[in-house]
Amino acid sequence: MTASLMEAFALGAAVELADRRGLLRELARGPRSAAELGERLALDARGLARVLDVLPTHGLLQRSGERWALPAAVATCSAPTPRRAS
Repeated sequence: MTASLMEAFALGAAVELADRRGLLRELARGPRSAAELGERLALDARGLARVLDVLPTHGLLQRSGERWALPAAVATCSAPTPRRAS
């Protein structure tokens, strides 16, 4: 497997995990520290650190000090939407 293919696989897995576990929705509400994210979402700190390390290299997260946030373009796509009444 080439390095670029491995990188693409890692990115895809990180994005899927971030979406499935609520990381993107949580960050759409505002910046959070890794500790806050781990506690709020009941995520393993070591696994969360790996995901947080992958996503910024592709422009999907931003880090400012100890806080993580979604860039504006990603936040627009990840913002919670109100449910319609049925």
